[in-house]
Amino acid sequence: LLVQEHWPSAAIAVLTGRGVQQGRAATGEILDRALLSAQELHAQGGGIYVDTLSARLLAGRFVLSQRSDGRVLLQEERDASRPLLGKPTPFVGREGELGTLESLLLGAFDESAARAVLVTGPPGAGKSRLRHELLRRAAALSTPPTQLVGCGDSLHAGTAYRVVAQALLARCQLSGSEPVADKWRRMQQQLGPLLTQHVPATEQARLLPLLAELCGVWLSDAECPALAKLRQQPQKLPDQLRWAALTWLSAECQASPVLLVLDDLQWVDPLSLRLLDEALHSLRHAPLFVLALARPDVHVT
Repeated sequence: LLVQEHWPSAAIAVLTGRGVQQGRAATGEILDRALLSAQELHAQGGGIYVDTLSARLLAGRFVLSQRSDGRVLLQEERDASRPLLGKPTPFVGREGELGTLESLLLGAFDESAARAVLVTGPPGAGKSRLRHELLRRAAALSTPPTQLVGCGDSLHAGTAYRVVAQALLARCQLSGSEPVADKWRRMQQQLGPLLTQHVPATEQARLLPLLAELCGVWLSDAECPALAKLRQQPQKLPDQLRWAALTWLSAECQASPVLLVLDDLQWVDPLSLRLLDEALHSLRHAPLFVLALARPDVHVT
C-alpha cells in the first residue's frame, strides 16, 4: 500500500501488510498503519519511508538508511557485488566478457570514437554484476569518465524520453522526488558550468529550461516565457527536447569521456532509443561508450 501526503516535503510511505477487500474499500491493520503514517509524514522531511517488512522485501536492490523513525528508501541499489559479511564477493566466470568490454571502452575513449555494445541474457545471468564491475574499473581510470545510468521500466515503457531523463537527473544528483524548486536549483548548479563552457552563448538561455522540461521539472510561464510559447506549439516541442538532450550529451563528451549505461533495454521507450541512435551518429567522433543490457526478448520487436 502506497500512501502519499501532498505536503511540501514530498514524503511517501510504502507499507506491506494484510487487509480485507470490501468492494472498492479495504480495511484491516494495513489501513490503520497507513492512516497513521499519513498523519506523521509531513513532519519527517522529504523522502520515501518504508516499514520493516517492506524494507526486507526491497533489501539488495535498494539502498536503505536507518533513521530513528524507521527506514527511508534513498535510491535504487547499483552495487551488484553481492557483499558477504560486508565485503564484496569475487567476480568469477565473466572475466572474458569483462575484458572485452573494457577493451572496447578504452578504445572508444582513446580514439574518440563512439561505440555501443548490447549484452543480453536471462534474469540472473550476471548482467548487473558485469555492469557493476565495468563501472568500477572505469572509475579507476586515470581519466575517469562521466557515468550516466538509466534503466528501462515495464510500467513506463511508453513514457517519452524517460530513460534519458533518468540519466540526466542522476547526473544532477537528483532522485526525481524533490520539490520542483529544489530540482531546478540543483540542475542550474550541476549543469550551469558545463553548459557555459561547452555550449555557444546564443543557445545557453534556452537549453537548460528544455532539459528541465525533459525531466518533468515544470517551470512556470513567468519563470520561462520562451518555454511557455513553445508549449503552445506541441508539434515543435519534441524536436526541441531532442536537440536539448543531444546538445547536453555533446557538452558532456567535450568535458570528459562518457560511459552511458542503459539497463533493461527491452523496456526503454522508443523515443529514448531513437535519441540514442542519433547521438551515436552525431557524436561518432566523441569519447562515448554505450553499454546496453537486456533480456533476450529485446530482439523480438
